[in-house]
Amino acid sequence: MVNSSKGISAIDISRHLNINYKTTFVLCHKLREALFKTRDLRPMQGEIHKDGAWINFTLRKPNYRKNNHKQRQQADEKERKFPQFRPTKRCIISLNQRSANDEQIWGSNRTIVAMDYTENTDTVFALNQRFVKAGSDIMCDENPAYNNLNFHYNRWSVNHQEAYSAKGVNNNLAESFNARMRDLMRGTHHKTDNKYALYYANYAAYLSDNRRKSNRELFEDVLKCCLWVLPLKEWVGYWQGNHCEGELIGMKAFAPKEISQNDFKRLEEQMKYDEMLLAA
Repeated sequence: MVNSSKGISAIDISRHLNINYKTTFVLCHKLREALFKTRDLRPMQGEIHKDGAWINFTLRKPNYRKNNHKQRQQADEKERKFPQFRPTKRCIISLNQRSANDEQIWGSNRTIVAMDYTENTDTVFALNQRFVKAGSDIMCDENPAYNNLNFHYNRWSVNHQEAYSAKGVNNNLAESFNARMRDLMRGTHHKTDNKYALYYANYAAYLSDNRRKSNRELFEDVLKCCLWVLPLKEWVGYWQGNHCEGELIGMKAFAPKEISQNDFKRLEEQMKYDEMLLAA
């Protein structure tokens, strides 16, 4: 899984290891959930790029062209007809921190992802309050969900209906992550259920943040993450019907049960040590 920059499917791993597909499927999900529970959730600072990406929204095209109108909504007051979407439509919201004083990596070096039904104000504000230090620069698009960030942050927005980048303002780091995530979800795995979509998105974020590390470093890092996590009860007896209960919507993804407490204590100690070094 660490050798592929955009992920690898369970069927490919089953062929490489010559084991059953069901075994590989559960193994891959265990690794993804271990990475999810050991995320680096320390507050971000500096330049933060934010954006949302839609997933699982497209409808299958009808067989006959004359039935295309059935997949259109009723016209609005301006006589515009928009396509309908599947009820499984979700939005992956990403926070991407630009690296600073790092000779090995240029661009984003830390990514935090969350999932919601829409790119709404409540979730965006809660994410910033918890994971972004006050006074940071927020780079975003024209979405009104980011308008409430002006008080605690320096918000810079670009209207994507007019330009991708205007006067040096852009959210290209978030757009770059969205492209990697789409390649992983659509090109490699093809189907990502909403119950596990956030695990796939976090896996794409992990590969993006550690893109400059060697295969050995990635393998050792993933192994450490697995050792920091307690046994995952959700994947015991998966093929006998023991499935995840629901989706990780909004801030539910950052509940205590979704974070490895041992790894969280280790990160707290590391953060205190870094603050001591900066103070000295």
